[in-house]
Amino acid sequence: MKISAIDIGTNTILMLVAEVNEQGEIIPIRDFHEIARLGEGLNKNGKISDEALQRAIKILKSYSTYSNELRVGKIFCVGTAAFRDAKNSAEVIEKIRAETGIEVRVIDGELEAFLSFIGTISDNSYSVVLDIGGGSTEIIAGEGENIKFRKSLPIGAVKLTEKYFKVHPPQAKELDLAYRNIIDELSKVDSSFIKGKIYAVAGTPTTISAVVQGLKEYQKDKIENFVLTYEKIIWAKEKFLQLSVSEIIEKLYVPPKRADVILAGTIILEKFCELFNLPSIIVSDKGLRYGVAKYFSRKLN
Repeated sequence: MKISAIDIGTNTILMLVAEVNEQGEIIPIRDFHEIARLGEGLNKNGKISDEALQRAIKILKSYSTYSNELRVGKIFCVGTAAFRDAKNSAEVIEKIRAETGIEVRVIDGELEAFLSFIGTISDNSYSVVLDIGGGSTEIIAGEGENIKFRKSLPIGAVKLTEKYFKVHPPQAKELDLAYRNIIDELSKVDSSFIKGKIYAVAGTPTTISAVVQGLKEYQKDKIENFVLTYEKIIWAKEKFLQLSVSEIIEKLYVPPKRADVILAGTIILEKFCELFNLPSIIVSDKGLRYGVAKYFSRKLN
C-alpha cells in the first residue's frame, strides 16, 4: 500500500510518499519539502504562534491533497521539538486535526533519534547519524537497528538563532555565547561512540552541500551521499558571516526561510566535526520521515 510519512519540525515540514511492499520495504515515490517556521518566537514566548500555525496548516492541507491525489492509504505524521517545547501543543494538535484531518503524534527525543537513524542508514555497518533540527539536535550510533548510543540535545538552528543572534551577521560576543552553548551540549556525548560512517541529515548539511557545489536549485542526486569536508564547512560559515541574509538568498541560493538560520546550524556542524576530530561527514537527504515510514508501516501488519 501507499503511505505518507510527515515530519513536522521546528523549521520545516517534510513529507515522503512511498509504497510499502509485501516484504515491508519502503519504495519512495515522491518527496515534499516546505518551510513553515513553526517554532518562530517559541524560545521567547513558550508558545506556537497563530501565524506559525496557519503557515503549517496551509502546508499540511496541501500535503493531504497530494496524498489523496496519489491514492495514499495511510498518513503517519510526527511532531518534534516545537511540540515538545510549546505550552499550547495540545491546542495546536487539535487545530491541525480539525482543519486538515491529520493526526500529529508528538514523539520524544529518544524516539526521534531512533527514527532518524533507521531512516538514514542503508546497511548494518557501524554508523553515526547527526540530525540538526530547528529546535534540537540528535546524535545516534549503532549497527542496523541495534542502537548503541542516542542523545537528543536542546540546540537547533532556529532555537540558537532566536536565543543569541539579534542581527545578522551576529556580533562576536553573540557568536561566542552560541559556541559555548553548543560545546556544553556536545560535551555530553560519549566520544567513543563517534566512529565508523558519519552521516549528517536535515536542512543544515543539505543546504551547505548545495552551497559548496554552487547549486542554484536543490538536486537530490547531488546531495545524497555527498562527502562534506570540515574545510568546506568552515568555508561556508565564513560566507554566511560575510553576507547579509538577503545576499545569502540571492548569491548562495539558500531558501528565504532558511537563510536567516543557516549560520546557527552550520556552527553546530562545525563544532561537532571539530570536537570529534572528523575530517568529513556524509550528507544524507533522508532521515526522520524515512524512519517514520519504516517504523509505523510495520505496525499496520
